Amino acid sequence: MRHSLIAWAGALAMSVAIVAPANAGKTVATGAGDVEIPKQAKKCMACHNFDKGAGTKVGPELYGLFNAPSTIQGGGWSWTAENLHLWLNKEKGGPKEAIKVLTGNAGATTKMGFNGFKDDAEINEVVDFLSKLHD
Repeated sequence: MRHSLIAWAGALAMSVAIVAPANAGKTVATGAGDVEIPKQAKKCMACHNFDKGAGTKVGPELYGLFNAPSTIQGGGWSWTAENLHLWLNKEKGGPKEAIKVLTGNAGATTKMGFNGFKDDAEINEVVDFLSKLHD
């Protein structure tokens, strides 16, 4: 058991060491020039594309999301800074609670597995980055 735990920890450390440099300094081309992807936003890359026209992965492409009307569960609201803060705030329940508030439907659900950020500074970093992804 101890040896398998040590082997697992070693493999994890190697994968982090290999992946981290690949994402260092990654940028997205926008209408205003290249925008560097901040540390916290890199967590989104597992399921979302930031590049214009890159399409859907597990979740939708995030280029042009900021202030765009939502298409989730009939829409009726937009991805404003305030709504993104609610969506990304773990302390307020993250996406699973935000979808209920934003749609006005207590039974609304989302497939998004990410539960949000605990820290307002992390949320601000991601929202600021998303606000720059446009033509």
